Parts: sequence; C-alpha cells; structure tokens
Amino acid sequence: MPGRDPFAATHDTDAYVARPATERALHALEEGLRAGERLLLLRGPSGIGKTLLLRLLGERVGDAFHVVHVDVPSLEPDDFWAWVEGSLTATVRSAGRAGPPDDAPRLLVIDDGETLPPATVAALGAATTAVGSRLHAVLTATDGEAGDALADALGQRVLAVALE
Repeated sequence: MPGRDPFAATHDTDAYVARPATERALHALEEGLRAGERLLLLRGPSGIGKTLLLRLLGERVGDAFHVVHVDVPSLEPDDFWAWVEGSLTATVRSAGRAGPPDDAPRLLVIDDGETLPPATVAALGAATTAVGSRLHAVLTATDGEAGDALADALGQRVLAVALE
C-alpha cells in the first residue's frame, strides 16, 4: 500500500513487512509450538516489533490452538487465572466450526512478559509443565535486566528466541 510506513508501531498484522530476522523468529516460535514446546520467550530490543510478531504467530497457529492474547499480564495469580479462564471460555465458544476443535491445546500469548509478578511467572511455569497440561504460553521480553530476570525465572523449561 503506497505511503504506508513499514516501520510504524502497529499491531495490525496486515501492515507486516516480512524481513529475514522476523521470519526466522516466527518460524522458530511456530515450529517450537507445533513440536510441543510449552513455554516460549521472544526477546528483542524495545520497539522492534515483538507485539506484531505475537499477533502474527496467533494467526499462524490458530488452526491448531485456541489462542488468547493476555492483555493484562501484571495480574497476581488468582486474578490472572480468572481472567485467562474467562477469555479461554469465550475463545472456545466463538471458535465454532472455523476454529480448532474444542479439545485443542490452549495458547496464551503474553506481551510484556517482564511485567508478570514473580508469583504469576511461577504459576504459569507450573501450569505449562504439569503432566497432561494442554496449556502453552509464548511471552515477549525486552533485552536488558527485566528480560533477563524473566528468562531466569522461567529457567530451563523455556525455548528462547531472539529477534534482532
């Protein structure tokens, strides 16, 4: 589309301009999810487009996962899970025939993962790694101390993908 700024901040997936680095990151995340990874972390500098990539990822795996974009990651565990449960119920109900089957895995897409309280990070890690869990989560974090702290809290169980 003429006049569109390919570097403008947007969450509109129609505005996505593929670059080798973004396609590598998207491919790694998608392949990780489809291979059964439960917890994934997309890291990169602030303003590089991590949020847009999460939106694209949700579209790309929406045939196999019930995708919920968590817009309030700063909630403590009880409130976080109440919000997620309500959102998942609405997502599964609205999927209908066009979406994945009711028993498809659930994918939480969490932007600004470093804003999650430590107790919520621990609860999310436990929920995604529990035996028999159908819950997956992909989070973003900026490069720097806060992102490092989140990666450390998630530990060995996270598949980390760098966006450069």
